[in-house]
Amino acid sequence: PDPSVLSRAARFLGKCQDPKGGFAGGPGQQPHLAPTYAAVNALATIGTEEAYNIIDRKGLLRFLMKMKDPSGGFTMHEGGEVDVR
Repeated sequence: PDPSVLSRAARFLGKCQDPKGGFAGGPGQQPHLAPTYAAVNALATIGTEEAYNIIDRKGLLRFLMKMKDPSGGFTMHEGGEVDVR
């Protein structure tokens, strides 16, 4: 793959990362578990140092723990439904 395309993709995903640590479906949108899963997997697949460094690991952990529900599932977004998949 063209390194410049991978870099652009990684930088775009970085714009989708919320200051709370999760990723949204687009820049400025609400963080949600589904695009968080997709973004982290895409960045890991890109596999460059630039891509790995985009992930705010501490923020991501805070986001995931905030989404964790006492039932053992996770809410998909802040104030959202619980999903146990």
